[in-house]
Amino acid sequence: TGILAAAKVIPTTGVEQLEEYRSEIDILSRVVHSNIIRLLDAIYSKDQTLWVMLEWCEGGALDAGMILMDKPLEEPQLQVIARHSAEALNFLHSKMVIHRDIKAGNLLLTNEGIVKLADFGVSVQNDHRDEKRTTFIGTPYWMAPEVVMCETFKDVPYDSKCDVWSFGITLIELAQLEPPHHDMNPVRVLLKIPKAETPTLDHPENWSREFSLLLKLCLKKDPKARSTAGEL
Repeated sequence: TGILAAAKVIPTTGVEQLEEYRSEIDILSRVVHSNIIRLLDAIYSKDQTLWVMLEWCEGGALDAGMILMDKPLEEPQLQVIARHSAEALNFLHSKMVIHRDIKAGNLLLTNEGIVKLADFGVSVQNDHRDEKRTTFIGTPYWMAPEVVMCETFKDVPYDSKCDVWSFGITLIELAQLEPPHHDMNPVRVLLKIPKAETPTLDHPENWSREFSLLLKLCLKKDPKARSTAGEL
C-alpha cells in the first residue's frame, strides 16, 4: 500500500515458537480502536522469521519523549493522554482483554497527537466477563497489589481492574518522570506494593483537584473499590 509501518522482526526456531506470538497477533487483530495500535499484517518468511507489521507512530513512546525533553508532562497534556488511554482500556475491557503492562513506554504518539496503546505481548483474552487470572506478569513498578499477591496466594485471582491501577501509576510517572518507588530494587518494590500506603503525587498542590481525584479512583488497594475504565 506504500504506507509506513513499524516492523517487529522476530527470529524463531520453527512453527512451535510461533505459538508464543499467536496470542498477541490474535488479540491485535480483534481490538480495532482509534487509541490502540493497529495490526497491519503478520508475515512468516521462509527463513523462519516472523514479521509483525504495526501502525507507525511518529512520536514514539511517551517515556522516551519525556527523556528527550528532560521534563515531565504538564496537566493539559496529561488530560489528553488520560482520556485517550482510558478510551483504549474501556474498549479492551469490553472485549474481555486484560493488557497487563500499562506504562508510559507502551503509550505511543502519532503526528496528529493521538495516543495509541501498544505492546500486547503479555495481554490475555478472557472467555467470559467474570473470568479471573492468576499469572504473575507485568512490570514491577506499575503492578497492581493483587497481581503481586497472586504469586504467593494462587486463590486470590485478579481481573481487568489491574490495568486501572497501572493506568494510575502511569499518570504519576508522566507527571513526575518516574513511577513511585523507582529508586528501589524491583524485587523490593514487589514486597512493598501490597503493604505500602497508596502512591500519591509528591506535590499534589501543584495539580488540579480533578487530577488528584482521578488518581484516587485508580489507586485503591481493593480492586472492587476501583473505578472501571469507562467510569474514569
